[in-house]
Amino acid sequence: MEKASPFQLLAFLLTSLHLLATCSLAMNISTDQSSLLASKSHISSDPFHILSTNWSSSTSVCDWIGITCSSRHQRVIALNISNMGFSGTIPPQLGNLSFLVSLDLSKNNFRTVTGILVIGLIEFSHLRRLRVINLSYTNFRRNSIGIATLPSLIRFSMGYNKLLNGSNVLSKFSISTLEYLDLRNSGLTGDFPSDLCHRLPRLRNLALGNNMLSGELKGTISDEIGHLYNLKNIFMDKNYLTGSIPLTLFNISSLEMLYMNDNKLEGPLLRQVGNLTMLTWFDLSNNYLAGIIPHEVGNLQELKDLPLSYNEFSGSIPIGIFNISSLVTIGLTENHISDFGIAKLLIKEESIAHTTTFATIGYIAPGLISKRSDVYSFGIILLETFTKKKPRDEKLAGDLNLRSWVHNSLPS
Repeated sequence: MEKASPFQLLAFLLTSLHLLATCSLAMNISTDQSSLLASKSHISSDPFHILSTNWSSSTSVCDWIGITCSSRHQRVIALNISNMGFSGTIPPQLGNLSFLVSLDLSKNNFRTVTGILVIGLIEFSHLRRLRVINLSYTNFRRNSIGIATLPSLIRFSMGYNKLLNGSNVLSKFSISTLEYLDLRNSGLTGDFPSDLCHRLPRLRNLALGNNMLSGELKGTISDEIGHLYNLKNIFMDKNYLTGSIPLTLFNISSLEMLYMNDNKLEGPLLRQVGNLTMLTWFDLSNNYLAGIIPHEVGNLQELKDLPLSYNEFSGSIPIGIFNISSLVTIGLTENHISDFGIAKLLIKEESIAHTTTFATIGYIAPGLISKRSDVYSFGIILLETFTKKKPRDEKLAGDLNLRSWVHNSLPS
C-alpha cells in the first residue's frame, strides 16, 4: 500500500477542518433561525406585516428586518424590533441567541392574558455577550428579571412600565460594567437603595424619575454617590425623596444634567454647587429648599436652564447668573426672591438676549430684561394688592395673565 505524502495529509486535514467549520456554521445559523422563528409564532399582532412577509426560512436570517449578523461568525448579534406595533409573547428560545450583543424590544405590547410579559422567562444567563437591553414601553409587569449574571451589560432600559415590587428590582442590579440605567416611570417604590452606587461603579446615566422612591438622600447615597466620577446625568425627579442635597453630589464635576425637581428636599443650596461647571440643565423646582442662592451658581458657564421655582429661597438674585452667556431660562416663581433693581445689573440700555425669562422670574416682565423691568414689577405688585391674585394664579392659564385679566374685567 502506497504511503501518503505529508502534502496529502495536510490537504486532508485542511479539507476536514473546512467541512467541520461549515457544518458548525450551518448548525449555528440554524439555531439562531429556529429561535427567531419560534419568536415569530408567538406574535399575535403584526400590523405592518413585517414578520409575515420578511421572516421566512427561505431567506437568510441575516437578511431579515431587525436582524444584524456579525461578519466574522455569521451569527445574530442584534435584534431590534422596536416600535413595530407587535403584540403577543416572547418565548424563552430567545435565550439561545448566544452571540447576541443588543436586544431592543421597546415600544411594543408584549403581554399575556394576565398582563405579565413572558420576557421574564428568557434564560438571560446564556447571553453572556449581551451589552444592551431595551425593554422600555413594553407594558412589562413583573417582579424581577434575571440580569444579575450578565457580565458584559452596559445599557439597561426598562422605563415606562409598571413593575411590581419595584424596590426589589433595584436590588438586583450588581453589574460592575453597567453605565446606563433607565427605570423612569416604572412604579419603583420603597427607600432608595443605600448601596446602589457602590454596586454600579461605572455608572454614567442614572434615570429613576417619576417613581415613588422615598428616603432621606443625605442618609442613603451621600457617602456613595461622590465616588461615581463618570456620572453625567442624574434623573431623580418626581419621587418622594427627603432631606438635604448631599454635599458629595457636588464633587461629581462631570455632571451635565441634574434633575431633582418635584421631591421633598429641604435645606440650603450649598456653595459647592459651583464645582459642577459642566452642568447644562439643573432643575430643583418644587421642593422645600431655603436660604440664599449662592453666588457660586455664576460659575456654571455651560448652564442653559435653571428652574428653581416653588421653593423657599430668599435674598436677591446673584449677579453672576447674568454673566452666563448660555443661559436661556431661569425659574424663581413662588420664592421669596427680591428682583427689584435687576436693571442696575445691565451695563447698556438695551436688553440682553441671554436672560430671556418667559416671565419665570418672580415679577419680571415677560421677554428680554431691560430697565423697564422694575416699572413692570411695581405695576404687578399694585395689581396683586387690589386683586388678591398672584401672577401664577391657577385661573390665569394660556395667554391670560394678571394684567390682561384686570384689563378684561374693567368696563369698556
